[in-house]
Amino acid sequence: EEIRAYRVAKLAGTGLERFEELARTNRAGAALFNEAMAGATRMQARTLLAACDFSGISTLMDVGGGLGELISAVLEEYPAMQGIVFDLPHCEESAVLNLAASGIAGRCKFIAGSFFEAVPAGADAIIMKFIMHDWNDERCVQILRNCHRSLKAGARLLVIDRIMPERLEATPDHLSVALADLNMLRGPGGRERTEREHRELLAKGGFRVVRIAPAGRLGVIEATPE
Repeated sequence: EEIRAYRVAKLAGTGLERFEELARTNRAGAALFNEAMAGATRMQARTLLAACDFSGISTLMDVGGGLGELISAVLEEYPAMQGIVFDLPHCEESAVLNLAASGIAGRCKFIAGSFFEAVPAGADAIIMKFIMHDWNDERCVQILRNCHRSLKAGARLLVIDRIMPERLEATPDHLSVALADLNMLRGPGGRERTEREHRELLAKGGFRVVRIAPAGRLGVIEATPE
């Protein structure tokens, strides 16, 4: 399902970002992509909650949060936490409905915008799931620097992505990440990265990696702004 969704997102260059162009020219395709990402998150939520440390976070912002599936799971687990979903305008209507259906609409709001332009302030932690692997290094640094500008000292950044092994072996887990890497290249034009590459990218964006925790076939990278 995820692979098919990223194939939908593969578009010819028109001057707009791929996902903005998808929403403008193919509303059904954009809806398919958002639902596929929400479905994948739904299946991964319990594993991610066990791997991520959300203690001490009063307001969590999901940058590129789509329909709000991930932040709904987090806020259900942490009833004192406030949330923000930040994503492109075409996600808003479905995200608001999803947040209401999850029973957390009173504690979570949607803010529309592009993370390539700016990331809103107001959160003491940012989470990004399957965002970095969509883009090349230059675009990722742009996103990270915008996140850095929105966070205060002592804040936290949680990046959830696959972590490519430094040396691939003939195992199901390694095959999975290798196929995902090809899918990112073929689809939105991004890539999966090794731990070293993740650390280097975050450093260029102004962040220091604190810990990396496994979450099934994903990794949770926790960093703080320098």
